[in-house]
Amino acid sequence: MKNQKYALVLDRMLRSIEKRDSRSPQLLADTDEAAVEEGKYREAICQILAEESFSHRLKLLMLYPELIPPYLFRIRSQ
Repeated sequence: MKNQKYALVLDRMLRSIEKRDSRSPQLLADTDEAAVEEGKYREAICQILAEESFSHRLKLLMLYPELIPPYLFRIRSQ
């Protein structure tokens, strides 16, 4: 159900921007495609880390400290 929640939020946001600025959702998607892809990858990594052992999580977070804030946010919101 959470997936649908954010899909609805994104849809409403895009419609609002389209009405306000006359920019199409496709134009916004094309502009922000790299950021969206990066966010999907980061989210997938955090989801996988939640299932891993503590030592594996710690090792990966030490290698990629930029993942610590999104990982902490993810486990806090679950």
